[in-house]
Amino acid sequence: MGEIFADLNALTDVYAATDQSAVTMHGVPSSPTLAADVFDAIAKADVNIDMISQSAPANGEVDISFTLPDKSLPAALSALKPWKESVSHTSGLAKLSVEGFGMEHRPGIAARMFRVLSGAGVAVRLVTTSETKISYCIDRKDLDAAVSATKQAFGV
Repeated sequence: MGEIFADLNALTDVYAATDQSAVTMHGVPSSPTLAADVFDAIAKADVNIDMISQSAPANGEVDISFTLPDKSLPAALSALKPWKESVSHTSGLAKLSVEGFGMEHRPGIAARMFRVLSGAGVAVRLVTTSETKISYCIDRKDLDAAVSATKQAFGV
């Protein structure tokens, strides 16, 4: 019984952002300066990005993904012209974030969240984490189902 309450207290907030896009740079060189150059170009275009994820290097290459508001996508794509051959993008996304100070000391919250989203038929496109927060980039059409399933599963 205590385990159920620990899970319930681990996750205390669920919130969402709509009108999101994701940009991925596929197979770019794994270099110490690439990410700095890319995000400098994005910043100079006055684009505020949110979730950032980079794959582990494989054969000297990485994939870099990030999310941003839909309205900023044209400026971001323009800033990424030097790398345009490697860039793909998707609009019509949303960000679902779950948060709780108890997450840091409770193993299995991420696993449970993936199971909850899977059970609701929600595909995760991108995920980022910290000790107290997990953010999932999902299709906007799935946001209501994701929020509802998450709140029900964790009693939030």
